[in-house]
Amino acid sequence: MTIAVIAMDSAIWLQHVMVHAIPVLWRLHRVHHADLDYDLTTGARFHPLEIILSMLFKFAIITVLGPPVLAVILFEVILNAMAMFNHGNVRLPLPDDDAGDGDD
Repeated sequence: MTIAVIAMDSAIWLQHVMVHAIPVLWRLHRVHHADLDYDLTTGARFHPLEIILSMLFKFAIITVLGPPVLAVILFEVILNAMAMFNHGNVRLPLPDDDAGDGDD
């Protein structure tokens, strides 16, 4: 199951490379990059045609790989959670530079 999730993720990475590299796909994908308020919703904002093409691509990958249903569900949950996190306008705390040096 882990290999299936990694394989599907690799396929989606390739799809993302293609939407940036192929002009006709970029014209659809730039809707995502045109978002003026870079926030959590940016991870879900795509041109409707790009969503349809992405779904067809995923269906093809699932058909070729034949992964277990649980692997597909897990992949989709991880993919969407990571998209929301990566596009979320959040600040992570910086590590404490003085931690553990004993100079308190």
